[in-house]
Amino acid sequence: MLNIQLKNVTLLLCGCFLCAQDLSIVQDSIVLSEVTVSIARLKNPKNLISQSFSLQQIDEQYAHLQELHLGDYVGNIPGLFVSNTHNYAQDARISIRGFGARSPFGIRGIRVVVDGIPETTPDGQSQVDNINVEILDRIEVLRGVASVLYGNASGGVIQLQTLEDISKNFLRVGTSLGAFDTQKYQLQGGVVSKNTSYIFHGSQTQSNGYRDFSGFKSQNANLKIVKRLSSDESLRFVANYVYSPYAKDAGGLTLEEVNQNRQQARDRNLDFNSQEKVEQGKLGLHYTTLLANNTELEAYTFFSKRFFLGKLPYERGGYVDLNRNHMGLGVNVSKKSFKKMRWLLGIETAYQKDARKRFVNLNGLKGAQTLDQNELFSTVGVFGMLEIDLKKWLVTTGIRTDAHWIEAQNQLTDLNPSSNILRLNAWNPTLSFHYTPNSQWRFFGNTTSGFETPTLNELSANPLGNAGFNSTLRSQLSMQTEIGAYFTTPSSRFRMEVVGFLIKTQDEIVPYELENMPDQTFYRNAGKTRRLGIEIATEYHPHSNWKMSLTASHGTFEFDEFKVYSETFTGNKLPGVPQNLAYFKIEYSNSNNLLVQLNTRYTGKIMANNSNDASVQSSWVLNLSASQKIKVFQTNILPFIGINNLTDTSYFDNIRINAFGGRFYEPAPGIYGYGGVKLEW
Repeated sequence: MLNIQLKNVTLLLCGCFLCAQDLSIVQDSIVLSEVTVSIARLKNPKNLISQSFSLQQIDEQYAHLQELHLGDYVGNIPGLFVSNTHNYAQDARISIRGFGARSPFGIRGIRVVVDGIPETTPDGQSQVDNINVEILDRIEVLRGVASVLYGNASGGVIQLQTLEDISKNFLRVGTSLGAFDTQKYQLQGGVVSKNTSYIFHGSQTQSNGYRDFSGFKSQNANLKIVKRLSSDESLRFVANYVYSPYAKDAGGLTLEEVNQNRQQARDRNLDFNSQEKVEQGKLGLHYTTLLANNTELEAYTFFSKRFFLGKLPYERGGYVDLNRNHMGLGVNVSKKSFKKMRWLLGIETAYQKDARKRFVNLNGLKGAQTLDQNELFSTVGVFGMLEIDLKKWLVTTGIRTDAHWIEAQNQLTDLNPSSNILRLNAWNPTLSFHYTPNSQWRFFGNTTSGFETPTLNELSANPLGNAGFNSTLRSQLSMQTEIGAYFTTPSSRFRMEVVGFLIKTQDEIVPYELENMPDQTFYRNAGKTRRLGIEIATEYHPHSNWKMSLTASHGTFEFDEFKVYSETFTGNKLPGVPQNLAYFKIEYSNSNNLLVQLNTRYTGKIMANNSNDASVQSSWVLNLSASQKIKVFQTNILPFIGINNLTDTSYFDNIRINAFGGRFYEPAPGIYGYGGVKLEW
């Protein structure tokens, strides 16, 4: 069956390619605007395909979406997999080329940057529950190892740019209603005063959830002030606040329980009232200026504070109280010199303090304290890159070094003393090329190394039950070789990207559970893993009103060397990672501001555990949405509607990797819909 599906993908690609070869019958052509790709650090004011890494930019209309989570915006990136979109207690999980799949909640191993300011903590954790997806203006995704650019990142980088360039004052209000009593209310506004723009946003979202005991409520606010000091100098101030009083966790089910009732919550999660409460605030400044002699300076600084209260489905230590401080600053300088060379130098530093307290969970009530520990993570990274322009060739080399200081300060005298880890340092070089023989074909390749440290949460998950860190857990190290090609027809109506990669990782961090400590996730290092894959992305404009796109990826992600006691997993597939992904979208838009989109996503078979004796079968999910802007006097009215999972496919929203007792499965909803309206003045 899998071979047939891959053949169908190949035939569709070939069909698009053949259709694109004879475009003389179409009188007009697609004009591609030039963009500056800031995610690559060395900013090239050229089209996106002039870079030497696997980069993709998303700059589309989102008015037809319900705007609940980031996964709706990045699901069409080849090699990128989004899960957990219906469990708001654990946040959307995003993996790129299999990196990040181990995360039980949030994002691991992928750097997230918002408006030029890091969202990811220095230990590699990203929670995106505070990101206002309603005001996203542009998304850039770098796939693959990116440590030379951003430090602690094995899987890639997601850079988000919120609304900024406004030419006049505006006010928008909107509301949407959907299945499972989902409600969303939002307010946006923008004010332009001379050279300063003020943009604010506020929203409230709540839902009962598809499954029993899976409801949530969240309130979000964002303020952005952009000051244009001159044509070459700007200062951005951002402030963000999120408050989620509750997000309930229905838990993982066995396959037998799924067959009995897909919507039921796990009994243990109900008994322990498993849920979370989150409050977070963030302030940041981002400054750019063009100095003399084509020298550009970029700097940022920020501070965020996060309060987290979690109730987990077990007794000892199952009541978690976390207070996090996260701050940092960075500066880099780039310059074009000798006409054919550009260089970049930068330094970044960040500090994270997690004050972690654990208590006995007495059926949702706080019992005796079991842990009081301050966990500190400090990092300093220094990096440099050099780009040489040799007409049709572009050669880039760079290196980065990162030093990490990690410490656990035990505050309970009757437990073990503090544990200190000072060894997690890394050097990461890169060498890449880009070759442009003509205006239609472009080729690139790179070899680069990367690293990913364990997070503080992973280090503090000590299987010995003691305070301090799990001292056996090490950083994972990766080496990537990548080669790719881009093709564009003269009219730009058809574009295709093909990328092949090989990534070898040593000491990959993998999760596991213990029989005598159920529901608690611990971590260990696998010996070696190997990722070999190919990614394809196409876009075809048969007419100015129509756009079709197809992305597909196929890979072999497996343990190269992994043995635990008497069990050998060498040659097994990595759990939580689909070996095959495909996404097809067809979109119609016209001059009357009507937008209709039909998309389908194929997810291949996913292994649920290291031994590969439990898995989730492949699935197709089909979604339809539409919106239209209507002007009545001075008011723009934008109604929108959508139906998700049109074919009522039974699939799973999340897999709990290596869960004890076969509790791997979190069912996704069948067919469901939403609708709403937005008003703009």
